[in-house]
Amino acid sequence: MAEAGIRAGTPAASSFVRDRLPERPKKVPRDVLQKGVNLVEAGRSGQALTRARGAVGDISKLAAQYRDRVLHVVGGTKPDPITRVVQRIAPDPMRSPEGRAQDVNTARNELLAGASQRIAEAAADLNVVRELHAPIPRLGVDPALPEARSGELQALLQLALAGSFAQWRGLAQAAVDSEDLPRADLLAFACRARADSWAGAVGGGRETIESDLATLDDLFAKPPVVASRYAQLVTGALLQGLKLMEIMFQQPDGFDQLAMGMNTGRWRAFRGPAADETPEEFWDAIHAAAISPETSPWVLQRDGSLVGTQRSSEAAGPLRSAADAGSRGT
Repeated sequence: MAEAGIRAGTPAASSFVRDRLPERPKKVPRDVLQKGVNLVEAGRSGQALTRARGAVGDISKLAAQYRDRVLHVVGGTKPDPITRVVQRIAPDPMRSPEGRAQDVNTARNELLAGASQRIAEAAADLNVVRELHAPIPRLGVDPALPEARSGELQALLQLALAGSFAQWRGLAQAAVDSEDLPRADLLAFACRARADSWAGAVGGGRETIESDLATLDDLFAKPPVVASRYAQLVTGALLQGLKLMEIMFQQPDGFDQLAMGMNTGRWRAFRGPAADETPEEFWDAIHAAAISPETSPWVLQRDGSLVGTQRSSEAAGPLRSAADAGSRGT
């Protein structure tokens, strides 16, 4: 199966992605997906996530305070916040040119220190979210073998390992139809073990196997599993954003870039899902942006909207849920 954050059939993740971010489980029912997302967005993890998302706004306020402080030292112009009439501010008459330069340097150092501290606090909050919703192994990575069913499942494992991929599909579909998690877990293990011999390391056959494994995993995902993946996605994207922020602040106009981004919605990823945005739309947008630099959540289209917000796709696999087949109600 492709690692989380790697497109099927590719050998590695984009170098732009430091942490491989999980795709949305596309076969999970809407209510299960929503419950999983709510586990992250509420409670202690939700509070930590809210604090982390507030980093951009807090740093923007620090930058505004810095600009105002510098303005009253060296002089300049600024618009009135209410009338928008441009006001001229005279330089501090009590300071020499050398003293003003020293004051500006001191103000910038204090701003950088404050911004660095706020970034560190946000990163710590994101790590709290990650700890509360630690990664849960996918099916077949660490299969459980209930003692009461040991003989049955061992026989199933031997059958799957000795058979073809087409035969494995039939066994997997039966596990889905019967909602038998131990069987599905063991069959995923068998598929992982035989994937190379069935289809090789790359190519269309391997993509089909990876698609089947992802579908099987999705069909048995419960809210805690969804929460784990959602938490890894959001925290990974935001940690990436904090790193970009640190790099940006090394530029002479870094804080001006931050302010401009705040005005244009460039840092929208730190605001969380929009009121009219579904969990699926938000998940897909953040994931697509993190995988490809050209669709980064910090890159805007000409109309001011985010690139990649409509990028959502689902690779069809042969495994079907009971709802897909219409054999029983949910």
